[in-house]
Amino acid sequence: PSLQAHLQALQAVQREVWKPLAAAYQDQQDQPVIPHPFRVGDTVWVRRHQTKNLEPRWKGPYTVLLTTPTALKVDGIAAWIHAAHVKAATTPPAGTASGPTWKVQRSQNPLKIRLTRGAP
Repeated sequence: PSLQAHLQALQAVQREVWKPLAAAYQDQQDQPVIPHPFRVGDTVWVRRHQTKNLEPRWKGPYTVLLTTPTALKVDGIAAWIHAAHVKAATTPPAGTASGPTWKVQRSQNPLKIRLTRGAP
C-alpha cells in the first residue's frame, strides 16, 4: 500500500469517527465550567498524595502567586498545582507576622513576567 492509500484510509476513519466525537464533546460544552475560588495572594493548603506514617495529608500553607482557570502557582513549589488538589487556608489573625511580599515586573513580551520576593 502506498502513502496515498494510507492517507485515504485515515481520512475515511476520520470521517466515521468525527461526528460521534463532536456530539459527545458538544454535550460537555453545554455544561458551564465552574472556576475555582482562589485568587492571587490567598493562602492555600496543598494535598500531599503520598503520605508517610503520621505525616499530615496537607502541606503548607502557601501563598498563591498566579492562577489559571484550572491551576495555581504557589510560593515554594516549582510545579503548577491543579485547583482540585488545594484547599483554602484560614486567614491568620490581625497583627501576626506575614510571609514575604511579591513584586511583578512585566516585560515587552506579554507572556513573560518576573516575580521577585521582598522582605516580609
